[in-house]
Amino acid sequence: MAANATLLGLLPAGSFEKLHALKSLGVCVRCILRYAAVTDHELYSLDSAELSATWDTFSAAQGQPVPDAPAAIAGVCTCCLDVFEGALGASNRADLVAKAKDCGYATTTFMIAIQIPSATLIRQHSLSHHVKFPSTPIDLKEVLKWCLTPILATALNNATYVATSDVSIHLHFQHELSEQEAMQVPTIRDTIMQNKRRKLEIDAFGAVTRALQSMHDFPSTMPCPPTVAKTPCSLTVKMERAPTYVAGRYLKYQRGLSQTPWVLDGERLGESSVEEAIGDIVLPHFHAKSYKFHTAGREDVDVRMLGNGRPFILELIGTMRQPRLRRAHGGCRRQGGRAPVARALRKDTGRSERNECRPRRDSRLSTHGQGGFAIDADRPGIDRGRNGSRSCKLAPTRSGKRTAVSYGSLRSSRRTAWRLSTRSRTWPSRKKRLVRSCVRTESMDAP
Repeated sequence: MAANATLLGLLPAGSFEKLHALKSLGVCVRCILRYAAVTDHELYSLDSAELSATWDTFSAAQGQPVPDAPAAIAGVCTCCLDVFEGALGASNRADLVAKAKDCGYATTTFMIAIQIPSATLIRQHSLSHHVKFPSTPIDLKEVLKWCLTPILATALNNATYVATSDVSIHLHFQHELSEQEAMQVPTIRDTIMQNKRRKLEIDAFGAVTRALQSMHDFPSTMPCPPTVAKTPCSLTVKMERAPTYVAGRYLKYQRGLSQTPWVLDGERLGESSVEEAIGDIVLPHFHAKSYKFHTAGREDVDVRMLGNGRPFILELIGTMRQPRLRRAHGGCRRQGGRAPVARALRKDTGRSERNECRPRRDSRLSTHGQGGFAIDADRPGIDRGRNGSRSCKLAPTRSGKRTAVSYGSLRSSRRTAWRLSTRSRTWPSRKKRLVRSCVRTESMDAP
């Protein structure tokens, strides 16, 4: 195979001795490009045979042709443990593109999350110390993102890479030697030994990074140069979408309807539930795989839910696409205005009444935050909050002030207090972990 002329022009002749020392230790050509500070992602994406031919040409031009080391022949890089080959190799790249095309997500943006074994950091630190390389090589994760972004963007119909996208592609590289080599770092070993009762993650990328940065002298417990690895890394690819949250208030007009499916000793009690009445209506509009129903408290089966309704959050998992707001709102209003569950006859009026659970008629669908949808209950006295979001004015409290409830970001956390009534009732502590800043309370002077 012929050498790449562009790559030959970027390889520094002044650093050939140190680069040649790395190659003789079994470092792959892509890692040598990181040490040579090559930033062109197209050169990293070249075929392995073309990269090897380019290196041989460069080595011959310097007058020191050296045969490949045994580790290079075996195909396992001493530095990256074949992370590059696992992601950018011809067959592996084709499998990655096929998984991206078969995911089924309709999206215009995506992000890449890469997890590599901490042994790559330790080996890179050991190699740099051994050859006395003057500069730090380019980060391995950054190079992978440079190379994989155009490949995955094409597979996802020309999607754009956005770091805050709700569609994420997770690449998890694992190696059997990672934990063993992490224990060779003195700081990591001491931390594990001092916390024997607590199960800590040994192969923690962030902890190993901080431990290596804090070292002033190279410890004797770490081999220098690193040993030759016999097996490459294994790669696991997973694609997922962040949950979509639909929030609102529901009203239950008749007794006998449980809030969630009621199953006792494997037997279903009751025909339906509030969760199913709402979830089965919203789910088709988002093409989600499943959903979870969260509410601010709960009522008994034989209790109605009247008044302003009970706030709820419907967490949609694995949504294939994000619908247009008007279309989703119209569908929810047509089907969700009244969700019939059963029919009953009211003897006092002599007319038929549906056992139903429905959101408020005057709800409207809005969006705020990252991929979040909400059904806001419009009531008299709605105005704009300080941050421009919609807020609902409640009645004056005992202190003579009114509480304005504003819908905000719908993310999970343990720190939440949702003030809903004039007496400022809060959610029970077991419910605080469901949402974060789902509602933000502001105190305003009563007029």
